Amino acid sequence: MQRPTTPLRAGFSLIELVIAISILSIVAGIVAPRVSQFSEKARVTTAESDLKAMVKVLDTIREDMGVYPRDVSRGVDPGMASPTRVPSSRRTLWEGPYLDSWPAETPWKGLYDYEYWNYPDFDFDGTPGNEIVMSVRGGNMGASTLQALDAKMDDGDGSTGIVRHNGTNWLGMYVGEGPRW
Repeated sequence: MQRPTTPLRAGFSLIELVIAISILSIVAGIVAPRVSQFSEKARVTTAESDLKAMVKVLDTIREDMGVYPRDVSRGVDPGMASPTRVPSSRRTLWEGPYLDSWPAETPWKGLYDYEYWNYPDFDFDGTPGNEIVMSVRGGNMGASTLQALDAKMDDGDGSTGIVRHNGTNWLGMYVGEGPRW
């Protein structure tokens, strides 16, 4: 007598599914914070690189033209990638483009800002109102991000050095002081 064969069952039992989901949840819980940490480090490195590149460009513009650009609105190229903001009387001195393009946004979805303004904390020459600062503004930065960027670029103290921040949504890097076009 032959025994009747039972058909092979397809799929997993409920207990097998619960065990598999539990294992995947544990692995995700271990991996996710590390991925997030690496992503934030990459954003800090990108912003550091962008700011340092723009400071070098501004030094070159000052060498070429004898002056710094005028202040512009947040997120606007002051004359690094395009001469549209350069006064016609100075365009013959402009040897750009100095940057391939102006960055559309910071790694935190904020804006880069070229500022020619009165920053008493950066008034090292005693002439108020001629301080040049490249800043990162807005987006989803927090105090720990600003602290990490400051520590990577300067002394790690948001109230001293050539990099300053407000602890919430602004970090500025001193570029120089001098006349503007």
